[in-house]
Amino acid sequence: SRAVIHKGQLRCVERPTAAGHVFRVYDDAGMHVKDAAVWFGGRDYAANGDGEILVPFTTDKGDHDVVLHRGERSGRSQFAHRVEEYALSSQCHVDREALIAGSTARLLVRPTLQLAGRAVSLVLLQKPELTIVATDVDGIATTQTVRDVKLVDQREYVHEFAVPSRLRHLTVRLSGTVRDLRGTDVPLATQATAFDLNGS
Repeated sequence: SRAVIHKGQLRCVERPTAAGHVFRVYDDAGMHVKDAAVWFGGRDYAANGDGEILVPFTTDKGDHDVVLHRGERSGRSQFAHRVEEYALSSQCHVDREALIAGSTARLLVRPTLQLAGRAVSLVLLQKPELTIVATDVDGIATTQTVRDVKLVDQREYVHEFAVPSRLRHLTVRLSGTVRDLRGTDVPLATQATAFDLNGS
């Protein structure tokens, strides 16, 4: 009789980062194998000094098989290959009681930058701009653009502005660019946050 016996099977843990998919390979005892490699798409990806293996994002997302190997040991795994897709969103707040003509109001903006569905550092957002559009009861709009906004992860950005007279409608939008792995600047913008006043 014949039997196929698997010894020393390799497995991996994968996570998306700003640079691509990072793999860590483990043996059957749960020990991190720092000199393993990943074979994928006709190419061998070696581990760095920390034992992490970087596989770049793709333009054709989907589930794919990879081969984990170290010496004569190998194993197969599967991961969801993602595209390098960024998304910018924000939460905005202004105290409506402070929106009195001639007074100064504080606008709080807490942005979130995501890559492939995971939050990444706001440091990647270049040339951030905050656009505030104030519309009065006659429908006349005034636009204020705040350039080079200083954003910090996990903190609100605070902007103070003078409240115009007869204000009816206020919209806020954050925008900027990120540079992808090909060196292309990708424009991003949040959806406009609106604040209505004076019985609107």
